[in-house]
Amino acid sequence: MTRHMRNASGRTTTFWPLVRHEIRRVRQTAVPRLIFLVLPFVFIACAQHGFDLIFSLRGRPQANGAEQVVPGMATLFGLVNLIFFGYTAFGEWGNGTWHRLQTYGATPRRILSAKALVCFLYELLVLLVIVGLGGWIFELRVAGSTLALLCSLVVLAAVISAFGWFVYTLSPSNAIFNVVAYAGSLLLTALAGGLTLNEFLPAWATSIQRFTPIYWPLRALKRVIDEPIGLEALQTEFGLSATLVAFFVTISLTIALNRRREAFSL
Repeated sequence: MTRHMRNASGRTTTFWPLVRHEIRRVRQTAVPRLIFLVLPFVFIACAQHGFDLIFSLRGRPQANGAEQVVPGMATLFGLVNLIFFGYTAFGEWGNGTWHRLQTYGATPRRILSAKALVCFLYELLVLLVIVGLGGWIFELRVAGSTLALLCSLVVLAAVISAFGWFVYTLSPSNAIFNVVAYAGSLLLTALAGGLTLNEFLPAWATSIQRFTPIYWPLRALKRVIDEPIGLEALQTEFGLSATLVAFFVTISLTIALNRRREAFSL
């Protein structure tokens, strides 16, 4: 598919104007996004001292609790922020914006791709702010390399965004999408060990956590924080995370191209 598309009147539509349109939509929801960006710091402040005590009792006096709660809250609120993806996607279909964009040659596949890209960039921004600023405020000590930390955040943002796109293509309405986003954020973060230490999870949770989509990217992030490692030590986590992204994107594109529903009519 070429980058430029032309409608019957000869007017062209490119991918990047769609991206700029999505960025404008992000600005329109700036206030709720800001609230969801501040909330994790409140939760970190409330939970840090409890994990500080746990680490001290477990023989890790150098840890202060931020090693658990900062990556955990970053993951949780990264998933929660997927509701904005559903808001823009379903909202534009309901108010006729999709039809107007299609008039100028934009296909649903291209529209969704622009939304997915902006979603990924925003998710990455959220993770960078929570881990970066939260790490500074709550004195998070990162044992691994800075490059490994940044790459783990990129991978986590990619998995979350791909998962959001996957859920969107399967959701018949914005209400269902929001339920999955909220419930899924809590469930997946908990199963991945983001809300508590793995040792405190029930046996059934630890037996299935390796099969959940957030476990491997979160494990990579926590390993970088806890261990003096570089990129070479995270090949398994990054490889499995890339496989998850490929799976979600492939299924989402397949549904977008082949499923006979009005929202994806090409």
